Amino acid sequence: DLHYPLRRQRQMCIRDRYQRRVRGPMSDKKDKKGKDKKVVKKKEKTKNKETKKKTTKTAPSKDTKKKTTTTKTTKTEKSEVGNKTTRALKKEFEEWLDSGEETAMIEWKKVALDDSMIHLCFGDPKKKFTVTYPDNYPNTDERFFVYSELDSMSEWCSKMMEFCEKPSSEKPPISLKKLLSHAANSYLELFDSDQEDNGGGSDEDDHDSDVGFDSVETKPTVKKTEPLPEIDTNKFLNIGSTAATLRLLKDLQNIQKSDSKALGFTAQPVVEKSKGKENLYHWEVRLYFEKESPLSKDLQTYKKKSGMDYVQAELRFSKDYPFVPPFVRIVRPRFKYLTGHVTLGGSICMELLTLSGWRAANDIESILIQIRAEMNEGGARLDLGNNREYSESEAWDAFYRAAKNHGWDIKGLGADMFPKIS
Repeated sequence: DLHYPLRRQRQMCIRDRYQRRVRGPMSDKKDKKGKDKKVVKKKEKTKNKETKKKTTKTAPSKDTKKKTTTTKTTKTEKSEVGNKTTRALKKEFEEWLDSGEETAMIEWKKVALDDSMIHLCFGDPKKKFTVTYPDNYPNTDERFFVYSELDSMSEWCSKMMEFCEKPSSEKPPISLKKLLSHAANSYLELFDSDQEDNGGGSDEDDHDSDVGFDSVETKPTVKKTEPLPEIDTNKFLNIGSTAATLRLLKDLQNIQKSDSKALGFTAQPVVEKSKGKENLYHWEVRLYFEKESPLSKDLQTYKKKSGMDYVQAELRFSKDYPFVPPFVRIVRPRFKYLTGHVTLGGSICMELLTLSGWRAANDIESILIQIRAEMNEGGARLDLGNNREYSESEAWDAFYRAAKNHGWDIKGLGADMFPKIS
């Protein structure tokens, strides 16, 4: 690889610059510490004098003391947990830089404690990406979530998500070091190969091809997608994990922008009546079908009884989404047995919805498009003689039976994986 020595030299320069910026020279540190101690002592003396004066004037009641202490402890506890995890992550990042592995010039930019998110970039500040980390890292079963706003890095993002979803029994499932190493290597594989393909050929060929033509400098155009949405706690329930909530919000945005008539379905989070907020981990779906299809004709007769000309379905998500598939089931009406890939209990019989066929790159829109297509191709028909709704328990039983018959992996999937509402 002819580019390796130059690339390595660039990385070493950036690493040295990063270490100087973060750690600083030892002589400066000693001088700063000595100066800071004197300044701190003076400040402490003045603060003690002021507090003594205040305490003599007004003495707060016992009730107010209790309230202030409780609020302070809760705030400090949260900040302490956030600082511990960020300290551990920063230390691991520095160790990774010093390990001598390929870094692809990854730089640590900042940490957003409220979102549990690290902002990084590949040398150029424009080539930025974020890593959402679990709050209790490294003592956790939760996984990282990698995201970039750039369309040019979408393929890199999908590779990172596939890497993050790999099954593991360790705590944590993937360390930050492993994540960064994979990020650097996959970035270089994708973007270095593009540069070599575009810059191939000898200098003579390039010179001959330019004869008689004015050279035009072309700048690459980089399209930007929508940034990650903010979590509105006044609108949505604060449950699950940060990574899953952000991904579900992004999926919701994509569906809201699309034409529901063209898609053939509507999907939105269920409003929990007890809390008055939307539950991003529980969705209601309405599937519509073409008028010429046999299923649509059955729905027209069903409409006379119930007033519904659509199939009502339900999606449930775990805190590990998008690394774990959602559970999809039909609520009503009932389907005829062995039609439309709908099981006897109302669950959907598809490998896509098991660990064997699931990929983290899948989103809610693509899932529902495929389910609707499979229903049409599978000759779905309604059991118009049975007006009873499917229950969730019978849907799970049928899901387990179907997966066992096909040999699909469903380890860890069950009703207990959904976030509970307190």
